[in-house]
Amino acid sequence: MAISGRRLLVTGASGFLGWNVCAEAVSRYEVTGTVREHDVALPVGTVSVRVDLAVPDQVEALLDRVRPDLLIHCAALAAAAACEADPAASRRANVDVTRTLAGQCAARGVRLVFCSTDLVFDGLHAPYAEADPTCPVNVYGRHKAEAEQCVLGAGPTGVVCRLPLLFGRGSAASGSILRGMVETLQAGGALRLFEDEFRTPTDGRSAARGLLAAALGEARLLHLGGPERLSRYDFGVRVVRAFGFSERQLLRCRQSSVPATAARPPDVALDSRLARRLGIVPAPLDEGLRRLAAEMPSSR
Repeated sequence: MAISGRRLLVTGASGFLGWNVCAEAVSRYEVTGTVREHDVALPVGTVSVRVDLAVPDQVEALLDRVRPDLLIHCAALAAAAACEADPAASRRANVDVTRTLAGQCAARGVRLVFCSTDLVFDGLHAPYAEADPTCPVNVYGRHKAEAEQCVLGAGPTGVVCRLPLLFGRGSAASGSILRGMVETLQAGGALRLFEDEFRTPTDGRSAARGLLAAALGEARLLHLGGPERLSRYDFGVRVVRAFGFSERQLLRCRQSSVPATAARPPDVALDSRLARRLGIVPAPLDEGLRRLAAEMPSSR
C-alpha cells in the first residue's frame, strides 16, 4: 500500500517504543505523538497530543485533527503481571483501543502498523515464523493475539509487526530493561537472569526502523526479531561486556525458581527471515550495545 503523504501519528509516544519511533521518524515525517499519563519531552520535532485512546470519540477527534497518512500503534498495557491481575484493563488497553483504531483507519484509508509481541506464542516450538498459529499462555499474549485479528480483519490497510524483547534508550518516563540492568550494575548489585528463557532481542532504534519500513511494504504480518537467539543470562553477559562490568555480577537462575503472576513461555525466538528478505535488517547485538554504552551515562 502506498502512503500518499508525510503525516505520521504515533500512539504511546512517551513509552519506550513510541519514543524511539518518533526519534527515528522526525527527519522524514511530520510526527504527532499521543501521550496520556506522562507529560515528558518527546524527540525534537514531535508534536505532543494528550488523548485517552480508550474513549472512541477522542480517537475520532484526534484523527480528524491530525489527518495522518500513517499511524503506528505502540500504546499498550505491556506488563504481563499487570494484565494478569486486571484482565479487564488489559482488554480495554490492548484489544478495545486497537479495534477502534483499526476500524477508524480502515474507514479513512490510513495505513496502520500495529505493534504486537513474541508473547503470542507458547514457547514450545521456537523459532516461530509468521505462518505459525498463535498459542499464548498469559492474558497479555492472548489479548495481543486478539488485537492482531482486529487489525488484519478490519481491511487491507492494517499491518501487524511482532516484536521481541527490546532494549535501548527511551523517554524519561519509559521503562527500559537495559537502563534497569545498568543501574543495578553501577550500584555494585548482581543480576539474577534466566538461563532457560530465550528471546531474540533487538534495540529500540532497529525496531523503529523496522516498523517504518514495514509501513511501506506489502506484507500484512511481519516478525521483527533481533539477530540472535539468546537466553536472558546470555544477554546479560553481552551487556556487562559492552558496558565494562564484571560477569561476576551475573547470577544464573531458572524460571521455576522465580514465582510469577503470569506464565512465562520458555522460548519465543522469532524467525525473521521474511523481514531480512525485505531488507529489514537490525543492528548486530554487540554493535547496538556498544553504541548505547557510549550514549548512556558512564558505566563506572
